[in-house]
Parts: sequence; C-alpha cells; structure tokens
Amino acid sequence: MAYADASGEFDYGNIDSFVGCDSGYELAGDWGQVAIKGQAVDVIVEE
Repeated sequence: MAYADASGEFDYGNIDSFVGCDSGYELAGDWGQVAIKGQAVDVIVEE
C-alpha cells in the first residue's frame, strides 16, 4: 500500500525490523513482511 508523503510523492513506509535468521533475513514494516534467503546483504544509505 502506498501513501502520499508531504511532498505528494509515493511512500511505501519504513523497514521497522531487519533481523538475521538461520536462512537469511526477515524484514517487516507497514507494507508487511518479507524473508530474504542468502548469506550477505549490502545496505547503502543515500541522503
């Protein structure tokens, strides 16, 4: 589900949790939950 932010652009919400588990990672937010299977994740934050 998309929301309009203050500038009127679409916003899909935040990642509220990012947790490592045996088979990879689990992410959750306003948009729901997702499981990522894998061994390494590169996170790039841009401002």
